[in-house]
Amino acid sequence: MNCELKRPPELSGNDLLLQQLALGLNSVSRWDAVLYHKANPNLSETDLEHVIEMRKILNLAKNASPFLRREIDFDSTDGMIIVHDIGEIDTIDMPALHRDDNSTIVKVRRQEEQIAAEELIKRVTEPEFQKRALNLYKRFENHNGQSYDKEALLARFIDKFQGDIFFYENIYKYKDALSDEELKNIKANIPDSLNRVFTPVFRLLKILKSNQARAELSVLINSAFALYTNNGFNDELQIYIQSVLTN
Repeated sequence: MNCELKRPPELSGNDLLLQQLALGLNSVSRWDAVLYHKANPNLSETDLEHVIEMRKILNLAKNASPFLRREIDFDSTDGMIIVHDIGEIDTIDMPALHRDDNSTIVKVRRQEEQIAAEELIKRVTEPEFQKRALNLYKRFENHNGQSYDKEALLARFIDKFQGDIFFYENIYKYKDALSDEELKNIKANIPDSLNRVFTPVFRLLKILKSNQARAELSVLINSAFALYTNNGFNDELQIYIQSVLTN
């Protein structure tokens, strides 16, 4: 894996700092290879690979969305993508697939990750890099209470969307090798997965000002819908969409 990250405009400073971050992210494995070894013995993804794939999705959306670019600072979203998992360098990743986000253990782990991220950023000796990185991280994690931060909402959606893409292409694709219990757990987790993926982007859709920007964002949303329908979860998707429309 090439441990290089192209610098986002929002993070000015010494390129060495960015490459040190890349090396750290590349040391963190995102998936439990033991749990899914039967499905895919070669299963592997690092936080760095996750970040790179997220940036590809962002770049595609940016290039295809001239009206969305008028309302969203894609450079800020790019910066958030770079730093959003920095805390996992010290705490390791916590896969979302089978976790309960409301459990005490998960809440404690998230707090630990946030503390670790801020401590890592504060170790940086370049004041401007430190200031920008900390601001972007806090915006992504919504520490500053800006629930309608357009750039952060887009980054959160892409974070979960990319995770689902990886899961369906590298694990669920080999579902015949999974046990009935594993398949049952995956199916049971679909409503939570849908909520994690689409809550940020539906909120973003509501606060966009122009119909053209909403139409462009809808194209990205539909590609996420297709991920579920193409893998046999259309019923669960329709139930979720109906619940959103009625609330």
